[in-house]
Amino acid sequence: MNEELTPEDRALLAALEALQAEPGAPSSPPAEHLASDADQAAPPGDAAEAETLTRLYHEVLGLMPFALAPAAPPPEAKSRLMTRIAGPEAAAPTATPEAAAPPAASTAAEPPAALAPAAIPAAATVAGLQGRPAPTSRSRSASVPSRAGASRWLSALAAALILALLGTCGWLINDLRVRRDAIARLAEQRDAALRHAGEVEARLGRLSSQVSSLRDSFSVVTSPAVEVCNLRAVTPEQADARGMLFVAADHQHWMMSLRGLRPPAGGKVYQLWFVAAQGTMSGGTFAARPGEPVELGSERMPAGTRAVRITLENSPGSPTPGGPDVLRNADTLHAL
Repeated sequence: MNEELTPEDRALLAALEALQAEPGAPSSPPAEHLASDADQAAPPGDAAEAETLTRLYHEVLGLMPFALAPAAPPPEAKSRLMTRIAGPEAAAPTATPEAAAPPAASTAAEPPAALAPAAIPAAATVAGLQGRPAPTSRSRSASVPSRAGASRWLSALAAALILALLGTCGWLINDLRVRRDAIARLAEQRDAALRHAGEVEARLGRLSSQVSSLRDSFSVVTSPAVEVCNLRAVTPEQADARGMLFVAADHQHWMMSLRGLRPPAGGKVYQLWFVAAQGTMSGGTFAARPGEPVELGSERMPAGTRAVRITLENSPGSPTPGGPDVLRNADTLHAL
């Protein structure tokens, strides 16, 4: 057998011999001698088998302490064990009365429980027998920083995620505020556009009415059998006032254009009158603005109209002429 025994192996073999020794029995020869004798006696072909059996024996022997119940060894067990391992020469300076006793007698007098597995660290024994260093607490202590580093890494990751979430929420809130302001501005623009569209529609309606009135007036003025009658001012205050009356061939459609009328004062209005055989009938009231012409017209005219008058009446008009005349027809009208 070419495997050299380590100090741990020799210590374990010595402990086994001490446990197996009986009182008064001669101690067995050292393990080194037994191993050398076995090497010399063993045939060359059995070297591999002997090495395998020896390794298995060491492994089983190293696991034996784990199968025993733990027991606290006496204080002098260590000194006796060290004396047995190192020999009498090394233990002489520190030998005690108990350690000076013969090895066989001391081991015989000591109960088997004296050499409990707690006296020899199991991890150190198994590691020595298998040729590997005993595990220490460095692996555990090395795992603690790794766990701490992982915890710090997870904390940093969580903080980064929280910051990213807060940033995203802030961006969304700001974007929502911007969109709300844009919607408010668009609503204001829509309301302004609707108001403008209403104003344009109303203006278009007025223009359409004016165009229709102008079309009717144009058709009356340009009809082949139209009758034209001039109107002249009656009072010197309205010397610049004048007008023209156009009557269509059907003697129903008529159009009147007045120029130079002054705006009435004192809440008064101008009123048109048609003079016929059955009496004087009102044609409606109207107002005048400085520098603007007055256009009047209708599809109806009283039958037998022979003259027209424009008077100044109190608002809102009168059923019969009561105010002074402003304009009258200068030409004689045929009975219409």
